[in-house]
Parts: sequence; structure tokens; C-alpha cells
Amino acid sequence: MSASPCFALLRGINLGRRQCVPMAELRRLLESLGCIRVRTLLNSGNAVFEAQAHELQALGPALEAGLRERFGFQVPVVVGRTQALERVIVGNPLPGAVRNPGQFLVAFPTSEKLLDRAEPLRGENWRPEELALAEGVAYLHCAVGIRASRLLRAFNRVLGNSVTTRNWATILKIWALHESQRTIPG
Repeated sequence: MSASPCFALLRGINLGRRQCVPMAELRRLLESLGCIRVRTLLNSGNAVFEAQAHELQALGPALEAGLRERFGFQVPVVVGRTQALERVIVGNPLPGAVRNPGQFLVAFPTSEKLLDRAEPLRGENWRPEELALAEGVAYLHCAVGIRASRLLRAFNRVLGNSVTTRNWATILKIWALHESQRTIPG
């Protein structure tokens, strides 16, 4: 059985001295869970790797348990196939937002059904900010800035710790890391 290209996103780690997870430890943990060709990006819990497709659903909870055991704190984790990440990029419903990639966020829920909670937010006027919900993710264009964003505050109130976000620049870097890994012999 061949391994599938995958990614993992950890929520809320390495923010100052809070919830520190060294990327070398994250790589070792993923490898101990059967992942291969593990690579990390930045110091904020982004990883690409290969895993058996039939094990993917159990990988998120296993990674959360391993992090809790090794570091003593709970870290929500989103795991998916990189083809889903490609859909996020290609299917971007807010193409104008990419002009300001630091203020354009993609939110990944720990469970796709959780996005139903954000549905009522679509009916509100967020201008100049924008919200779009798509297959398995939400897109938030925080045009007034991340810290000043009413949309992001409302979104976080509704979804809390069950979602992790990455800005557009980071999404593209994760994708580039995946693409570079495809060119490295296995």
C-alpha cells in the first residue's frame, strides 16, 4: 500500500514561551506514528509528510495524544491530504484578498461539520472584511488587519479552539514545501 502526501497543522503552539513544541520533536513524533518523509515549516506547527491513507483519520487524535504525553498540554491538530490543500488554493472564492496575504486567512476546522456553526456569520455585513465558506474550510479576509478584525473575533467566538488558521502566505509556503518534497527521491 502506498503512502499519501499529507499535512498537519497544530493550533496555538510556540506563541512566545507558551506551549513550546520544537519542530524536531514534532518530526520525531510524526515518524513514531508511522509517517515518512516528514518536513516542517516555520516554528508554528506546519508539517508535510506521507502517511498510509487508511491511517489518516486516526492520525490527528494520535498526534494530539502524543503531544499531550510529551509536552503536557492539549494541542488541537488538523490533518489532511495535500490534495485538499490544493483545492483550498485553486478554489479560493476571494481572489482579490490575495493582494494582502498577511490579512487573508484560511481556517481549518478539526471536523468539517464544525463549519456549520459559522453559517450564520455569512448573513452579516462585515465590509470591508469578507467571509466565504467552502468545502472543509473558511476564508476570512481581514481587510482592516488581524488585530482589529470584527470578523475574526466573531469567527473565533463561534468556533473557538476547534479551528486553526493560516495566512495565505503560509498556505502557499506549505504547498511549496509539499511540491519540493515531490521532487526529492523517496
